[in-house]
Order: sequence, then C-alpha cells, then structure tokens
Amino acid sequence: MIINYDYLHKIRDNNLDKKISIIKGSWDLFHYDHLQILKNIKNSVDILVVEVKSDIDVSLKGKNRPIIPEDERVEIVDSIKYVDYTILANKVIKTDLIDDIINDNHLNSIETYKFIRDGYIIEKLRPDIIYHIPNKEAPIAIRMLCKRLNIVILPIPHTHYRHHTSDIIDKCISSR
Repeated sequence: MIINYDYLHKIRDNNLDKKISIIKGSWDLFHYDHLQILKNIKNSVDILVVEVKSDIDVSLKGKNRPIIPEDERVEIVDSIKYVDYTILANKVIKTDLIDDIINDNHLNSIETYKFIRDGYIIEKLRPDIIYHIPNKEAPIAIRMLCKRLNIVILPIPHTHYRHHTSDIIDKCISSR
C-alpha cells in the first residue's frame, strides 16, 4: 500500500504487537539484489515499510539519475510481495525531537536536510528496526534518533551483492 506522511503513525498504532522495519533506497533500475534484500528483511519482520528517495535526492547520485521517475519507482516497489507499505520521501518536516538532535550535533546543511527528511518518517513510524547499507555506519543524527526512540539499526541482511544500480548504469554507458 502506498502511503503518505499522515498515515505513518497509524501503522505503529494499529500494530503494537508487530515487529516493524523500514529500509530506505533509491530503488532505481530495480534488480535481483533489491528483491533479495526486501525478501530477507521481510523474513525477519511482520511489517516492512520501504522509503523511496525522491527524484531530487536520486539526482544527487550523478548525471542522468534517476533513470526511473519517482512515481514509477514507488509503484514498482509497492508491487513487490514482500513490501507492506511504500512511502515517497519527498517532504522535509521538523519536529521538536529532530530540532534537538540537529542542535546537539551541529550538522551541516546537507546532513540536516537528509536527517529531517528521514527523521520525520522514523519518528512517526517508530519501527523496531532500521536497515542500512552494510559496512557503512548510519549517520550520527539517525543513530541519536534511534537511540532516543529505542530503535535498532542493522545492516541489510544480504551478503552476496552481485549488482549495484550505479555499477549497472556504468556498465550500460560504457558498452555504448
């Protein structure tokens, strides 16, 4: 189900006894590894919420990105049977808690923007687990937010990455 920001708190409120997880990504050029990541996460939780980065955020990855527009990426991700809810991360909304964490950590403007974008979704959803890219630590502000809300941060449970979207795009460009 594709949801908007107003629905986030209802997922937790209606599922107090369920294990909820969220994962964020571009999901541009959806491929086999994406499917395996979602499948592996869903095998360990009751409810999987997938955050899809906006076109503006994906465009920061480089020229000619995204390949697939955000509305189509949201629909693709939402059609995957392992995904319970999909949300487009296209708003920047501050809360008092987010403001406190920003002030405590002296974030730069890019860190602040990303934290407000992701922090609001996390704060309102209050998942049990947030998954992130292995071998890469979650940003300090997200770690602080999760600590205050008793949310666990874990690496994505998929160890055999064969594909990465940027590598696929580079391969396609170089084969022209």
